[in-house]
Amino acid sequence: MLSTNNKIRMVSWDFVGYRAGEGRYGIHDYPAMLHYMLVRKLIEKFGRHKKVLLDPFCGSGVSLCEAIRAGKKAMGIDINPLALLIAKVRSSNLDIHVPTDTIIKEAMTSNPEVPKVKNMEYWFKPQVIEALGKLRRAIQNGFL
Repeated sequence: MLSTNNKIRMVSWDFVGYRAGEGRYGIHDYPAMLHYMLVRKLIEKFGRHKKVLLDPFCGSGVSLCEAIRAGKKAMGIDINPLALLIAKVRSSNLDIHVPTDTIIKEAMTSNPEVPKVKNMEYWFKPQVIEALGKLRRAIQNGFL
């Protein structure tokens, strides 16, 4: 451990060499996203014998994906419809062997399927609506 300004730094929790937005977590650059390795380590440390993870502020679904990866049932809630869509995409048919670039290529060549969501323009920019609509279409086509 290193001490910096009266704070204790746990080097083993730094995850140097692991980008927070790699793999499945690179599908969308959601703000304030937890680092997946941090969530993984927390689940291993505090949820080893638990069967269910409930995240009442799930954001873009990092905790849900890591819970599924650990063989747990995962449930998430969020007020932001963009967060819920990203969480659904990230956690749908979680297969850690499908390369992210293949998923993104398939999604970006799809025709957008945009659901009717009240006040969608408030939550999303037009280009985000289109990109998420393409991801949705790829999911509906059974690719993910």
